Amino acid sequence: MRKIILISLLFIQFFVTTQASAACNLSKFSFGLSMQDVEKKTKAMNAINLPATSGFIETDERHTIAFQGEEICKGDKTFFGAPIDMTFIENTLVEIRLFKFIEYGDKPELVNWAESVYGEKTNKPNTFYQERPSAFWMWDGSNSMVSYSLIDIGYGLDEVIVIQSDKHSDLFKKDSEKEDGI
Repeated sequence: MRKIILISLLFIQFFVTTQASAACNLSKFSFGLSMQDVEKKTKAMNAINLPATSGFIETDERHTIAFQGEEICKGDKTFFGAPIDMTFIENTLVEIRLFKFIEYGDKPELVNWAESVYGEKTNKPNTFYQERPSAFWMWDGSNSMVSYSLIDIGYGLDEVIVIQSDKHSDLFKKDSEKEDGI
């Protein structure tokens, strides 16, 4: 009987640990997916996209879909109040952007998620630890470039993570040239 209880407790602990560590896995939205593919995935998750704002740069070839972080990353409190933008160029997912507003005195949270996924940054700039912090660094992943920014905006901080596909640099270049009128 004790063995059954012990095995049951170990199983439950394993399940809870696995769930916690996989609380927000954005890799389910792999680069190269179409808007329709992402919409199918998010509908299956019951995630509703946010209305577009004037901050989005939309063209015939470039579209951004925004979601509430808590709907995409259910069960991960880090993403509460952190919108997730997915940018498509020529109907191809090429960028994921995470935002979070932080009041002065509160600790950054998205950095912990990023370091758990992309690796801990041991040589953070000293400005990251100041009372009114600011910071910037990058990770170079196997298929993506990831940047982290902590920006003082005068009444708090913006924490921003941008994940861009390395495999779709041709689409970024084409979009940039079109935007510049080349």
